Amino acid sequence: MHLVMLETNGNQRFIFSSPRLRDSVGASSLLTKLEQWTAHELLTTGGAAAWRAARGLPDGREPHESQWVSVSSGKVIFLVDSAQQAKDVIGAVTRTALAKAPGMDVSGVFIPLPAPSNPQESDTAYVTESALKEIHAEAARYALQRPPAEARFSQLPFLSRAKDSSLPASPPLATWDEAKDDRQDALSLASRVRRYGAYQARLDLLDKGVDRSSDLSDKQALLTRDPTMLAKKLHQVFVEGIEPVGDEGRPSPEESIAQGAEELRPLEHAIQSNPDASSTADSDIDSGDYAFLSKVAVIHIDGNGVGGIMKELNSSKDRVAPGVFKAKVGCDRDDPDALRRFLRAVNKRLQNAVEHAFAAAWTRIDELSEHDDDRAGRGHTVIPVVPVILGGDDVTVITSGDYALPFAAAYLRHYEEATGNDPILHYLTPPKGQDTGPMTAAAGVAIVKRNFPFHIAYELAEKLVGRAKKVGKTACPPCSTLDYHVLFDTTVLDPDEAIRGYESFTTRPFRLLNDDTPSTPCTCNDCSRTAGSGDGEHSTSADSSTNGLRHAPWEATCQRVARFKGVPLGSTDESRSETNLEPFPRTRAARIRGLLSAAVRERAAHRDDDVTDAPTAEAGDREIPGSEASEKKEDWVPPSLVNAWNEWEAAREEIGTWIDTELGGLGAVFDLLELSDLLPPSFFPSLGEAPNTASEATE
Repeated sequence: MHLVMLETNGNQRFIFSSPRLRDSVGASSLLTKLEQWTAHELLTTGGAAAWRAARGLPDGREPHESQWVSVSSGKVIFLVDSAQQAKDVIGAVTRTALAKAPGMDVSGVFIPLPAPSNPQESDTAYVTESALKEIHAEAARYALQRPPAEARFSQLPFLSRAKDSSLPASPPLATWDEAKDDRQDALSLASRVRRYGAYQARLDLLDKGVDRSSDLSDKQALLTRDPTMLAKKLHQVFVEGIEPVGDEGRPSPEESIAQGAEELRPLEHAIQSNPDASSTADSDIDSGDYAFLSKVAVIHIDGNGVGGIMKELNSSKDRVAPGVFKAKVGCDRDDPDALRRFLRAVNKRLQNAVEHAFAAAWTRIDELSEHDDDRAGRGHTVIPVVPVILGGDDVTVITSGDYALPFAAAYLRHYEEATGNDPILHYLTPPKGQDTGPMTAAAGVAIVKRNFPFHIAYELAEKLVGRAKKVGKTACPPCSTLDYHVLFDTTVLDPDEAIRGYESFTTRPFRLLNDDTPSTPCTCNDCSRTAGSGDGEHSTSADSSTNGLRHAPWEATCQRVARFKGVPLGSTDESRSETNLEPFPRTRAARIRGLLSAAVRERAAHRDDDVTDAPTAEAGDREIPGSEASEKKEDWVPPSLVNAWNEWEAAREEIGTWIDTELGGLGAVFDLLELSDLLPPSFFPSLGEAPNTASEATE
């Protein structure tokens, strides 16, 4: 018996090799086809029939469940009886990928399974953890010996270069329904195939959301049968002020994929105002003023600890209670086939949890957007969410900028709920000292102008996920985390450089905590090092946080934003009216934010050092002339920091001392100012019509 693994390589390169959104959607969909292609070739080559015959199983139209080991996005592992069958399936699948997904890099390896330790009891070889590690090692060795996927596209003799990549241009596809603008453009073969499949890929993603949520199923018209018309519908409602065109009379995908491909362009115009120069799309669509989408957001979410589970399957398996394991997996934990069955169960249940959280978050945005539409006197005609990638534990979504953070927070909440309630998954990553607990995830939100390149926004969102993971995975107990960045300065494209510009005076990434511990201080590695790096309470360590808001809880931050805006969501000061709260002056907040930023630059210049080594503004809160900490550290304090404190003192005298307790102090101003603009009115249920609730309040 042989263990076979087929996997896609260079997925990020394949998905984001072109800056066009259509390419990315189509590419991510093609990566999910690997299981389908493998199942088909197992049947075609006879590997599935031979497996059934050797074990006395009845004939079937699909490979038998016992032949599969693991199925995830971009990777499948299965069993065959002979080396020749393994070669046949690998060859057939890679040729299929070459024909149906040019540019996608698929490779396959196989190894013989070790003979059973006791042949007298059974002559059947079973999948073990060591065998899974060995086949991954074999794949790594093989990857070093093979040429890259780009080598398939010869550049000699000299060929016309594609406009979307460094690959040579190819003729139009031999299909009648390729989009008109795609036929006229000089595109690579890989891009043509990806764009051709984007329309159906969108429908498949919508179907997943509808299948998981009855609320979405009841509102399919708001999702639109053709999701590529999202921007056009929004444009008609927000700009023209008319009811949008319905779906009546729209042909099905089977009747005309070409029309769907053509209609994908409005979404690209809404998000990217620089469409292909040679495109000849309808001028009515192209010329629309999509000012309502001045801010769009790319959200990337990735689960925590999933890789660790897969690397230590035996340990993960043994954490599940014996009775639960037998009831849900179908065998005892010490069964020879237990590891394979356990891996299959984890794959399926994790996918279910991801899809459930995705649909629930989508439904949450439907509720918020409907509320905002009602308050604005418009009809609720579309849900502003566009799914891009939904595979494994990875999710990528595009939304309008004001619904991005609510979507990410709702997804994380429902993901924890789904995994925490799952009888298998809640055993896999429990907090220290507990037997069960929810799995966590990290979300990164890149909020950009609508014409910002999608692939760069995704790279920024991915970098934000990495920052958030460092906090959530090392906290005690581990928690889900949310990080975001608003990037309107297109001169700074490097994610690290963009984040470094303000990381010294922000409380991000935010932690999503349960209701029992809403104000627990952060205990991640970064905060632990900070706590032990100073000289007591007057420490001015560059990484210290004197206001206790480092990696603040998301729920507490939202309460502070509400208070900043003057929204009555609860107050600790009973002497003030709960229904007539005064917002923090926005102009003063903007000045404080500018002064904090200037203080970082001044300190860097004073020390003749790089900005990245400058102390945090939060740590500088105590570095006021005459304080013990400043005299111990250094006598010089940035003038802008002193001015920022003066502004805060003036606000305290004019508004009240509640700004220290309810807003979190000077170190929270930067985040409060941004979030007051980013969160929609519907996010605060008690937001009224009174003038003092406006975030635009001035002194």
